[in-house]
Amino acid sequence: KFGRLAASAVSLAGVRCGVGVDTGENEATSRFGKPVIEALALQGYKVMPNVHGLLIHEREGNEFFPHLSGELTVKQNPSLFLSEITSSFDETSGLGEREQTALALIALSKIAREPLAEAVLCIAAIEFLSTDAPWTPAQLKLLTKLKAQSAASTELPQDQAVEIAKGLENIFKSIRQSIKRKMIALGFTNTDWKSFDKLYSLRSSIFHGLITGRNRHVELATKSREICARIALAAADKSRLENITS
Repeated sequence: KFGRLAASAVSLAGVRCGVGVDTGENEATSRFGKPVIEALALQGYKVMPNVHGLLIHEREGNEFFPHLSGELTVKQNPSLFLSEITSSFDETSGLGEREQTALALIALSKIAREPLAEAVLCIAAIEFLSTDAPWTPAQLKLLTKLKAQSAASTELPQDQAVEIAKGLENIFKSIRQSIKRKMIALGFTNTDWKSFDKLYSLRSSIFHGLITGRNRHVELATKSREICARIALAAADKSRLENITS
């Protein structure tokens, strides 16, 4: 439990400070070869995997962990980030799994080498947060009625009427509407939503090949960086407060 909280605190601090973080998938990223493992076993050692993330094991006293050394230069004062990890730790216990994943995606986006990759991870975090029903029950009732009316319409050829009905069916699954409802629920204004909606349109145009040029990729990444982090942090704050209240 402590390990999971620590990883979430690092991700949360990374998003708040704009620092890229990869807390790993709790899986081994490299291992020694069989001859090395067997040679160390003859000396009584148990070779441990090089896990990126959290490794939980029963301590027997003969564990052998690989040790590497190196030198690096940090160009940013780490004190703010480290202090943010400490202050974030107590807040992570109330985070839902969905919010934790969104924060991890935002944190990963900040170490992406390509602007388009950064934008994709940022927007994916918000899409992941917005998996609730996009419409209210009353809206769904009206959409169902409109779909039936469209399919039965005699004002158009039957095949065209069916196309309209299928188009309405796609509206039922609108991720855009789900994101809008999520943002409004988190206290964002309609102006904030319009800004995100323009961003989403830019993303769709790039993905569908309607807009080319790497300069637009940079624009998408720059705009995604700020608003997506704000949405993810707002969702994290709301999740924490709701869990504290309950």
